Order: sequence, then structure tokens, then C-alpha cells
Amino acid sequence: MGTVLLLLALAQAGQAPKPSELPPWCGEVMKTERDTPAAFMCRALIELQRYKRLPPDDPSRNSHLDAAVALVRRTADPNRGPLGEVSALWFIAAMYSEVGRFDDAVTTWRTVIAADPDNPEWRRGLALTLDHADKRDEAERVLREAIPIVQHPESMYSELLELYVRHNEHAKAIELATRWETSEPDNFDAHRLVAWYYWDQFKDDVSRIPTEELRRGLMTASAAAERALQIQPRDTSVIRFLEWFLRVRAAIASDPQERDALNRRAREVADRDEDHSTPRPLPKLPARK
Repeated sequence: MGTVLLLLALAQAGQAPKPSELPPWCGEVMKTERDTPAAFMCRALIELQRYKRLPPDDPSRNSHLDAAVALVRRTADPNRGPLGEVSALWFIAAMYSEVGRFDDAVTTWRTVIAADPDNPEWRRGLALTLDHADKRDEAERVLREAIPIVQHPESMYSELLELYVRHNEHAKAIELATRWETSEPDNFDAHRLVAWYYWDQFKDDVSRIPTEELRRGLMTASAAAERALQIQPRDTSVIRFLEWFLRVRAAIASDPQERDALNRRAREVADRDEDHSTPRPLPKLPARK
């Protein structure tokens, strides 16, 4: 959980550590700005580190986590009402999640969502916590219910698809992605999500996928990437997806003319990459017959 959550309370200082990290400038802050939100947060991170270093059976261990939570609460901005608490509470939820206190994390996430219901990051944090707590069905329900509510529903579609992928529910994943793409043909993110799904599934090893099934998947992925680029022609990530799909299609093509045409098209697409990115390596391919 700590790897995906940003410390908003310290963003203005130019640092956004994980819950388990201590920024290098904390020492100076705690000396010169002892009663500021930044100092409280630094002290909270120290208490969290102490908690994590102690063995589970140490009777003093929980007191350090409680101290960390209390210090983070002191970073809340009272002038912003309920929203002023959000920047503190979401980090408390992240801390609880990181140390496996999932019930406390879920309760805290729900408090954050009640105060700021439109923000997709809080729903995402709750869903991830539920999934880590082996409550996959509840995580799915949180994400599905969030789609018509949050400001940026594309992030909920992406998170839901990743949930399915994590649990090897690939039929559900592609059904979700293609249904979104079909229902919103002018939505760049819907097309990009289909392309991403196929790239994620094919990126390492396609050697055991039947050739016709692989070819169909690559053609579906290519078409989704093409549609996305019709909407945002300069998007580097999708350009790279499409170039990769074309090169893999060329690599498995049995007809030399088709292979040349696909490689030529791949080079044309690659030329649109303004970042001149290094081409992604091809996956392990099926053996040629």
C-alpha cells in the first residue's frame, strides 16, 4: 500500500515520502519548526519506523503506532473543516494498511470518503486495502459503485481491471475494458485501457498462446490503440503500445509480404514518438513450424 500513496501533507515541501520513509530534511525541520505540521509528520514517521522494527510480541510496539497516528492527526488544517482532516486521515489509513491493521484502515478510509466523496484516490485506497485483506468481492463492489460518483471514473475502470488481472480473472477484465470502450467510443482512456490490457498480458511470454488466438488479440489491441490515437494522436504511451503490437504481429506472420508491411507500419508509428523511446523488447514467441 505504501508504494502507491503520496504524502499530500508534505507536497508543498517538495518531498512525498512513503509512510515508511523519513525525508532527509526532517532533522532540520524538527529542530527549527517543532510545532508545525511538517515536524509532526516527521515525528510520526519516526514512531512508525520504531513500531516496524520491534518484534510483534513486544508490549510497547502498539504504543508507537498509536503515537504516530496521534501526531499525524495534528497535521490536519482546522480552517478547512472536514476536508482539513482528509490530508491527515488518508495517511493514517495508509499507515494502518502498511502494517496490516486492515480493519482500522478500512474504517479510516470510509471516514475520508464521507468527507471527500468525489476523489477517486480514496476509493482506490479503500479497494486496495480490502483486496490486501482478502476481501476481493468488497473491493470490486467499492470500485463499481465509485464509477458513477467520482470525478475521474477512468481511474476506477483501470483499478477494477487491475483487480481482475491480479486475481487471474481475465475474462472479466477484457469484458470490462471492451464494454467501456464500446459504450464510450470517443473516450481516449477507454481505448487505451484495452490496449494496456493486451500489452500487460502479452509483454513477457506468448509462446504458449495458440497462434490464431494470439493474432486475434493483437489485432484487437492494435485497433484499440489506433482508435485512441485518433483522439490523442501524440500520446507517447499509446504510440509505443501500437508500435509493439505491430512488431509482434510481424514476428508471428507467416507471409513475408504481411511481415514486411507490418514492420514498415511499426516504423511509421515509431517515428511519431516525440520522445524517441527505446523500443520495448519482444516477448518470448511461439516456435515457428
